Amino acid sequence: VTYGEPSRFRAGKPESLPLGTRLPLSRQRCTIVRTEGGVAAISNTCTHLGCVIQTTDIGFDCPCHGSRFAAEGTVLAGPAPRPLPWFRCSLSPSGDVEIDTAAPVDPGTFLKV
Repeated sequence: VTYGEPSRFRAGKPESLPLGTRLPLSRQRCTIVRTEGGVAAISNTCTHLGCVIQTTDIGFDCPCHGSRFAAEGTVLAGPAPRPLPWFRCSLSPSGDVEIDTAAPVDPGTFLKV
């Protein structure tokens, strides 16, 4: 049996994520984003060859092969063939933001908080 990180995890209360937050979570391989639209989670895995990408102030950069992504995950520079996936965000019964990295959603899908 091989154990990995669970696909669903809690990221804290919405009020702990102020507007403008871009919080990379390396173990879960995603970045939590908080805008006026709400809370979202964007993958930190490059769509080229699966490298772990770095979250920057303005987007994402892949240190392996040079792919660059905009803040919303669209490809700015290749060789990445696709934008970064977004993951489902919901509120748990305790009021925490819950991310499910096994449940992709359409880019631009925010949890209204």
